[in-house]
Amino acid sequence: PPPPSDATLAPVPGRKSKSKGPYICSLCAKEFKNGYNLRRHEAIHSGAARPPRASP
Repeated sequence: PPPPSDATLAPVPGRKSKSKGPYICSLCAKEFKNGYNLRRHEAIHSGAARPPRASP
């Protein structure tokens, strides 16, 4: 086979070479290390309000 061209070896613009994890937002493709952070992020897309903070 022919050697790969420079175009196939170039990194994708705007993308870090190290993946954060297997949890990817289905709406914007943002990657997360764990499911908790993904679910918290997805609430942004749904417009769900975060619960109010408890006062000390």
